[in-house]
Amino acid sequence: IQPSKILGLSTKGDQSTFQDTAKTITEDTCLVLGGFQKGHFNEEISQTFDNLKSIHVDSLEAHVVASRILYEYEKTIFI
Repeated sequence: IQPSKILGLSTKGDQSTFQDTAKTITEDTCLVLGGFQKGHFNEEISQTFDNLKSIHVDSLEAHVVASRILYEYEKTIFI
């Protein structure tokens, strides 16, 4: 898909918030959610990310992360 930026979300990333992370998403950003029951992205995958962010101190379910980040992103483009 050749995005201009690839943003990975994982508990191993730099600490951020849903709001601050959503503000960095552009129209052609690819957002990759961890979604692992246990474990993290392997090194090969992690190297493809431009940024790796952790948006919560706890591990969250992928559907929670997807809905929360989408909500915050919508606020940046509609408000």
